[in-house]
Amino acid sequence: TRKESSAASDVYKRQANNKAKGILSFIELKFNNNLDIVKPVKRITVEHILARKTKITNYEDYGFINEDDFIRHLNRIGNLTLLYHDENTSAGINNFSDKKALYESSNFIITNTIIKPMETPIKNGVETHRVNLINEYQPQYLNTEIWNKEKIENRSSNIANLLVDITKID
Repeated sequence: TRKESSAASDVYKRQANNKAKGILSFIELKFNNNLDIVKPVKRITVEHILARKTKITNYEDYGFINEDDFIRHLNRIGNLTLLYHDENTSAGINNFSDKKALYESSNFIITNTIIKPMETPIKNGVETHRVNLINEYQPQYLNTEIWNKEKIENRSSNIANLLVDITKID
């Protein structure tokens, strides 16, 4: 029945959301070295950069072929990031350009590096190398006004490559 299908879909969404949260939290802790993940001060949630309920009249404006293509990209890791619950609620279904200030001020490096590069006053050494890698794998989209299919795919690829590199056994 339709009700059972909807319930199954909700379970799938929760499982996918939990998986994405685990992956993004792993990156935040292991690679970004952000200990806020271990004992968060508030509830951490997964934010859809291009919101699920975005009102789109022409999918091609966002690089999608059609609504199905849009739906297939919504839960890709490149369209997801971490925010505290109250920040996620505040972000709502706003456009990417309206979310930039919120992302930039986020406590999560994986989120604020979407907008600005990570910086360090240290000129060389391990910390400088780490910051350079963060900026390489988590490029900025400050000059982007529309979060689209291409951005989702690029960021997904960057995150996948990052995961491969940080889970390598030397």
